[in-house]
Amino acid sequence: MPDEQTITITIDGQKIEAGDGATIWEVAQSMGVDIPRLCHQPGMEPVGVCRVCAVEVEGARTLVPSCHRKIEPGMVIQTGSERVVRAQKTLVAMLMADHGVQSESANCELTALAEQLGAENGVSALPPKETGRAQDLSSAVIAVDHSACILCDRCIRACTDVQGNNVIGRGGKGASAGIVFDTDLPMGESTCVSCGECMAACPTDALTNKSLTLQIVPAKTKEVDSVCPYCGVGCSITYQVAGNTLLSVRGDETSPVNQGRLCVKGRYGFDYAHHPDRLTTPLIRKEGAPKTKELPGNPLSLFREAGWEEALHLAADSLKKIHEAHGPSCLAGFGSAKCSNEDNYLFQKLIRAAFGTNNVDHCTRLCHASSVAALFQTIGSGAVSNPFSDALKADFILVAGANATENHPVAATFIKQAASAGATLAVIDPRRIDLVDHADMFVQFRPGTDVALFNGLLNVVIGEKLYDADFVAARTEGFEELAENVKPYTPENVAKLTGVPAEALRELARRYAASERSIIFWGMGLSQHTHGTDNCRALIALCLICGQIGREGTGLHPLRGQNNVQGASDVGLIPMVYSGYQDVASPRIRRKFEKAWGRKLDPEPGLTVMEIADAAIRGEIKGMYIMGENPAMSDPNLNHSRGALANLEFLVVQDIFLTETAYFADVVLPSTAFPEKTGTYTNTDRRVQIGRRAVDPPGQAREDWRIVAELSERLGYPMEYESEAEIFDEIASLTPFMAGMSYDRLGGHGLVWPCTKPDRPGREVLFDKSFPSGRGKLIPVQYAPARELPDDDYPFVLNTGRNIYHWHTGAITRRAQALEAAEPGPYVEMAPEDLKRLKIKDGSDVVVESRRGEITLPARASARGRPGQVFIPFHYVEAAANLLTVDDLDPYGKIPEFKFCAVRVRKPRKRRR
Repeated sequence: MPDEQTITITIDGQKIEAGDGATIWEVAQSMGVDIPRLCHQPGMEPVGVCRVCAVEVEGARTLVPSCHRKIEPGMVIQTGSERVVRAQKTLVAMLMADHGVQSESANCELTALAEQLGAENGVSALPPKETGRAQDLSSAVIAVDHSACILCDRCIRACTDVQGNNVIGRGGKGASAGIVFDTDLPMGESTCVSCGECMAACPTDALTNKSLTLQIVPAKTKEVDSVCPYCGVGCSITYQVAGNTLLSVRGDETSPVNQGRLCVKGRYGFDYAHHPDRLTTPLIRKEGAPKTKELPGNPLSLFREAGWEEALHLAADSLKKIHEAHGPSCLAGFGSAKCSNEDNYLFQKLIRAAFGTNNVDHCTRLCHASSVAALFQTIGSGAVSNPFSDALKADFILVAGANATENHPVAATFIKQAASAGATLAVIDPRRIDLVDHADMFVQFRPGTDVALFNGLLNVVIGEKLYDADFVAARTEGFEELAENVKPYTPENVAKLTGVPAEALRELARRYAASERSIIFWGMGLSQHTHGTDNCRALIALCLICGQIGREGTGLHPLRGQNNVQGASDVGLIPMVYSGYQDVASPRIRRKFEKAWGRKLDPEPGLTVMEIADAAIRGEIKGMYIMGENPAMSDPNLNHSRGALANLEFLVVQDIFLTETAYFADVVLPSTAFPEKTGTYTNTDRRVQIGRRAVDPPGQAREDWRIVAELSERLGYPMEYESEAEIFDEIASLTPFMAGMSYDRLGGHGLVWPCTKPDRPGREVLFDKSFPSGRGKLIPVQYAPARELPDDDYPFVLNTGRNIYHWHTGAITRRAQALEAAEPGPYVEMAPEDLKRLKIKDGSDVVVESRRGEITLPARASARGRPGQVFIPFHYVEAAANLLTVDDLDPYGKIPEFKFCAVRVRKPRKRRR
């Protein structure tokens, strides 16, 4: 790429050199010269609609819009001449006359600019705007006032260019012109996903947030910078707080992660922290209160309130008795990817040092355990190689089994932007997800045939010699074995297995291999299978033989699910490794942690999530401590998982709500919600950021790490820490790739790991010269069908996942009023052809039944899946999808088969009178 040329121009008498691609407005800003603007929004393509930013250029016949006009050599520019100011005042006065509402300058850029220029009274000769549809209050989160709209188009560009949702446009002519949603629908009835980007961009009161907490906002408020508590993207946010109440959330425009963007959950899903269901005092199970796998109708009736001392004493004493009677291997713990690094580090330390076992795990076992297993086996590291924003630097983007627009909406905006800018986007998925609307290629394959599909791509790349022979020779091993393994997977053979036309397979392989920079994103559509590790091995092999790694715009990125699933794994919340993925079976590593923690440690790797449930069923695991996890909703085959919880002798649950898992507890400890505590969180890019306390917790709720420390002390293993920063320092001292980090260094937008020295930045792009494993290992894999296939009795394939409005088991999003209003109940997506064949009406109740259970819920006609496939989101306890799923495990990642099981669908049986 040629070096940027510099140009000398003069602004307000001051000479300056600037890049030849810059606009006048950008150069003026860099000098500290403030040029007014309304239609222009930094980060968006300038359009020059409002002309408020007009400046005088020597020799030009008219004033020119500074936001749009590029600089030229020798330009002489006046930003505040009499002519410029007169024009700005006239334009703003006309806009004020057209504005039609009384606005506060603190909330309206137009009003603030009018006051600055002395144009707040408008132009009296102009008639007031009459649109005939002044207000639209149909959205749950955004109020629309068309009379306040000045047609600056910022909302249109925010929706289309930034978020890529393409909902807002212009409609009408002349005085009746205005913004419209889809084909002029009310906002709440349109395809709007309520991300709020339009509202954040609007310079007037035309688009404003509806209050989710206080109806009357006090004059005195404060702002607290933090991070989003939902998905692995890890968006930087700022809370607006009044007293002890969260008022609103906005995105941080200076963040390298989200650049100000948010999704509906990040912007409007915060009020769960103030929900009346919050736990505010410890609870103890009443004597004789039954435990069965059936969920109780009135769970609170099973408990009585208690003080902290009584609850902690009972928890510690009961767990110690189990330890003394049966040994440490009869105890286990689940931490949480929703909790901070500090919380999880102390939790796994308690399980290992106080319980004396490695039986500790968390929900990574249910999402990307197979991805991590495959990455460690092939390149020696479970880390993503590149940040998700590298999509903007790629020529070819492959998204496989990742419904990014719903699960990682902000990351998806970068992918959509890249596609809009010219990158080739290919989507591989059994469902026609929304991202397909932006794709150049869509490969829709039969569920469960992933390995055959990827082997087919490898067959084409190797057979047509499209691979990078130099990279293969220098940095990989096992190529000959891989080539031999994929010979039978010709495109024609693969087409028979997958349903993907042979030519589509060839085109995808050729374009991925031939592009200068190709990047792969994948999600749980690949990992949540009994062959999940094989899926990822094959995809990694494709990347390696094409040399598409180690450079910007290339690489491998499994999009991590929860906000801190990366960090929880990094700090040792896994049964076979300590923090930094250091092997518990290594005597050298174990001595290191024994010295640091002052206890002898178990040399045997512990049990994983599903293995712990199996052991509890058998009576081998007798006591558990669960912090922030909800296995009574998140595990597969819930009758089995709930039976395991019911079979425990003693269970301690620490959470913010009385979750379905807490129903089985003997002691419930109330903890703090995300906005009520400080801690670090590691996003999918490996970026460690600080989430800061914005409000105080309700009642007697305490921070998770403090509860862990207090329980540990009562178990005979004191933990004495003064702050989260002190805990983080201990983590850094024991975790080589975080050794250069500290709270002081994380203060801005954090650091990515590896960051090994306190005077060095982290590295965003990995594996440029070598892999931790030395050479990348190409591991041959063979296609095998799923273990439970559809048949005459159970003819449908069930796929489970999330929708955009809810998260995981719904414990927090279903207590966020705007999110619950958007998708208030369960549903099963079915192909219209299947509904017609079964004589089922769209929206009517159906029974979905597997060999493990059944649920009743409304059917929703959807063309996303092919006939014979059904999809159910797993957020809804009243129709829990995981009552149906199978608990078969991937042999390497020990991850369950969430994406494939056989079910049947029928109408509910009529009740006899």
